[in-house]
Amino acid sequence: MFKKLLKYEFKSVGKWYLGIYLGVIILSVVLGFWIQALVLKSTTSAVSTANAEMFLFGTSSMVFGILIAALFLSTFVLVINRFRSNIYGRQGYLTMTLPVNSHQLILSKLVASLVWYFLAGITALLATGIVISFVLMSTNELLIPELQYVFQQVDIGVFIAYALSTLIESIRGILLIYFSISVGQLFRDHRLLFAILTYIGISILSGSTSMFYYFNQGDVYADTISSLYPNPFFVLLNIVLAFGYYFGTHYIMTKKLNLQ
Repeated sequence: MFKKLLKYEFKSVGKWYLGIYLGVIILSVVLGFWIQALVLKSTTSAVSTANAEMFLFGTSSMVFGILIAALFLSTFVLVINRFRSNIYGRQGYLTMTLPVNSHQLILSKLVASLVWYFLAGITALLATGIVISFVLMSTNELLIPELQYVFQQVDIGVFIAYALSTLIESIRGILLIYFSISVGQLFRDHRLLFAILTYIGISILSGSTSMFYYFNQGDVYADTISSLYPNPFFVLLNIVLAFGYYFGTHYIMTKKLNLQ
């Protein structure tokens, strides 16, 4: 049943998201061609024409940046809307009649959200790489030796450690959203407002704890060889918080469920 839940999560919003990803890639290609044309014309165009070209290039770059930001913003909104409407909204009455437990519901939405975040990141990197490639080709600089040198200097162990740390932090962030929404639905009115206040309050508290540790112990860790790796305190803190948010959400869903 977990596979069916996961398949439903992807199917419900997959087409819309794939459309956004494709739009970002297409715009990056268009912007890349535009940069090439701008470079070729820069030596022969009149000042007024060059200024017009630069204005259009700046506008295109701004639109591209907005679209990249929209990738992550829409993913964030999706995480909120899917959980809030499917669990605590009107769809919650149908969701709670399914032959699944709360763990399966939470985990299916968590896995789907992680996949969308991952795809958004890959799309952003790919689109940025496309634009940079056009810039390098227009200046006849491929920078292949430089890129090879950079990849040779990458420590695989450090890379894997930061990848796992980023994954844990992403899980913690998504579960914080779920927990905040769950706390908000405990109130009779203004549920969204209380969910937002919960999210902000917990974020400030956890951020203050991290800053307190950093200013008191961060220098000690930075002076060690292990400083190349993610700070174990922050990794452990994210793991503890993730478990707290997960089981807090599960408790509210099973013991304090209050559908609209």
